Amino acid sequence: LAGKFAFQMHFIGPIPPSKKIQSAQVTYHGQITNKSEIQKILDTCQVLVTPSHSEGMPNVIMEGMARGLAVLATDVGAVPVVVSEANGWLLPPRNQAMLKQTVEAICTANYEDIQAKRLTSLVKIKEFYWENIAKKTSEAIKVLLDKR
Repeated sequence: LAGKFAFQMHFIGPIPPSKKIQSAQVTYHGQITNKSEIQKILDTCQVLVTPSHSEGMPNVIMEGMARGLAVLATDVGAVPVVVSEANGWLLPPRNQAMLKQTVEAICTANYEDIQAKRLTSLVKIKEFYWENIAKKTSEAIKVLLDKR
């Protein structure tokens, strides 16, 4: 498909056999704890799909963004701090119909649109590098001390 995605889904984690979809387009990698193995898989992907009912600041989203992935996630916890229309899709939790509709839209999206979101993820994640967080924290403390 010129300009379109050849859909493949990769699952990392302990998915029970009864929940597995039997399809050539779906790969189950099982539980992986080795960082470089996870990165290899992420590097073959375009979009990270992470629907959740509740979250804090999910590492998987940060890791996906650091590997240059667009992100489809649910609007829970601190997820909206890192995911927006600029680098992905933010859905209400527990809305399977919207999740399905969005995944289908992603599968037929223009390559350039997905690439733009991926590049935005790479830029956005830099805000969360330790050096930048430390600098912002230090500056905020200095402002508070100066007010005293």
